[in-house]
Formats: sequence, C-alpha cells, structure tokens
Amino acid sequence: MEDVIFRAAKNRSEAAELFNAHSFDMILSSLTVLEVDGAKLLKHFADFKQLPALAILDDSPRRTAVNASLMARNFGFTVVGLVSKPIDVIDLRALHRKVIGLDAVVQPGSQVSDDACSLLESVDKDQVRIRFQVRKNLRSGRIAAVRAEVFAGPPQSEGLSSTGMLAANAGGEFDEELLVHVVSQVITAQRAWRGLGCRVTVWINLSISVLRRRGFADRLYELVVRQEGEPECIGFELARSSEKENLIHHLGSIYKLRLKGFAVAHDDFGQGYRYCLNLKLTPFTDVKIFPSLVRSAVNNEKLASSLACIITESQQLGLTVMAEGVATQEELALLKRLNCDEAQGPLISEVLEQEVLTHLLLRNRMGSL
Repeated sequence: MEDVIFRAAKNRSEAAELFNAHSFDMILSSLTVLEVDGAKLLKHFADFKQLPALAILDDSPRRTAVNASLMARNFGFTVVGLVSKPIDVIDLRALHRKVIGLDAVVQPGSQVSDDACSLLESVDKDQVRIRFQVRKNLRSGRIAAVRAEVFAGPPQSEGLSSTGMLAANAGGEFDEELLVHVVSQVITAQRAWRGLGCRVTVWINLSISVLRRRGFADRLYELVVRQEGEPECIGFELARSSEKENLIHHLGSIYKLRLKGFAVAHDDFGQGYRYCLNLKLTPFTDVKIFPSLVRSAVNNEKLASSLACIITESQQLGLTVMAEGVATQEELALLKRLNCDEAQGPLISEVLEQEVLTHLLLRNRMGSL
C-alpha cells in the first residue's frame, strides 16, 4: 500500500506522541491494547478537535470486541471495522476505502444511541423474541413461507427492534450477535412445527454489513447444524444499511450462504428496475418488490409496466418474486394480474405469535387455508 503511510506505536505513550506530531486518518489497534490502556488512550485522543476513524483487530471473544467498540463510540470515534486476525492487504484496502468514504475525519460527540444500548442489553438478558408474518402464494392462496419479526425488551414491552435498527444506530457491530439469538429461536420453532408434520421456510432480515466479517457463513452454518436446524428452510433477506452499500461487493459471501444451503433474497429498497442487472450476477433465490413501487403502480400504467418487467425477468432467471407490504385489495389484484408469485403485508397477515401461526400451518397442511 504505497499510497498509504503507516506509523507504529508499541504502547499508549508512543501512540500519544505520534498523535501529537502527525495527523492521522485512521487508528488500527489490537483489542488487547484497548483492553489494557483503551480508556486512557481514547480519552487522550478525544481531547482533539478532529478524530481519526478507528479499526479494531478483533482477536478476543465477540462480546469483548463489542464492548470495546461501544466504548470507542462513546468517546466520539467512528468505528469502521472489527477485523479478525491475521489482517491482510485486502482487509486494509477495505478499511481504507471506508475511511475515504467518511472524508477521513469526523467530529467528536457521536454517542451510541439509547436504542442500540437497549437492544444489546436485551440480547444479554435473553429478552430478544420473535413473531411471524405469513407470506402467501398468490396462485394457491396457501402459506408459502413466513418472516421472523424481531422484538426486544422485557416481555411486557411491545417495542419492535430489528437488524435494520442495529445497522442504523450502532454501525452494525452487534448484528451477528443478535442474529445468533434470532436464528436459534427460529430453529426451535421449526423443530416444533416439524414434529406436527409442518415444514416451512422462515425468512430473517440480515444486514449486509455482517457479510464483511471473516468466516461468517461458516459460523452461521455450524450454528444451524449444531442446533439440528435445516439450512434449506432458513432464508435471509439481505438489506443495505446505507445507499452506499452494494450487494455486488459481497458476492463471495452471498455465494457461500447459498452453497451452505440457505435461501437468499434481494431486497431492492424501492430501487426497482435499476437493480435488475444485479439479479443476473448474483445467486439469489428470491427477489422482494418494495411496497412503494406496488402502491404507485396501481394508478400508473408506466410503473405497472416496469413492475411487470421486473416480475417477468426475475421469473425467467428462476427467482421467486415476493411483494412486501401489500395493504389494499387494489394492490393485491394488480400483483395477481402481473403473475407475481407471493405477497406479504397487513392485507395478507398481521404479525403472529408462534402458537397462532402453528394453528394456521396445521390448517395449511390439510388444505383448508
């Protein structure tokens, strides 16, 4: 990396001297250093008007890394990555690109949100729970799959949290930890349904920021197999946490999820036909149509034609097309007319407790739904 200047420090004192003498875009620190002298080091840097970004070499247990990231954010740092050892040039290049995207430096005072802290506390206390929303086949009218909706907080709390909230409020560092809790609960529910003769795919929201973590797909697969789950009955809706993120940059990780047997859906976030090219280049099994596109297409023939093209092209590529957020009979009629495969939303089903969904699945199996 001849275009980048690196300067090394053995300890906090040397780091402070370097920081006093030079202007840095990023600090790359072993987690061990942050554990020993971290608070003093970060507090020293926080006294400066402009802060470099911070990347942490994640060579300790996951929770320790998350706590270090949380501490750094509360001192005003932007954490651009938790990178596993051994770090290589590819990792450094990826961090460098992220720092450039941040315009190198950020102003202090960016605290971690209360929502992110509350969600992390809920994970610690095992207070993360899931409910389900039905996804129906528009030709047969029967249940095609379900989506897991994530709730966090005490049992009496109705506050809804999701992996999307994590990415928006805490930079995505906690996504994998939350995902482990959600996947474990999904597997438990699926085992109960299989005991009743019902086998259904459950879809889970997954921020693509998690795909950057080395070995993620392998750890996820091992978790599912260890808990006697079925990878082919678990799907992930890949969601971007910002407009700058591009699924194309994560093709290797997406292919690995597919090779492990998981289903993967393209979430276009309302971009519609602009991302049809991505479908030809990526190993998706499903594509989601954003609610605003369907809503607008009801009274707009040009948009309806665009929607028809998306559905037809996706199906020609062997993908299942699912429209989410369907709220009116007019939207449902349009989707049926355009031969859309599946639909989900308030018109199709409200969010259900596991016991209620179990009764629906039993009726669905007997063909009475």
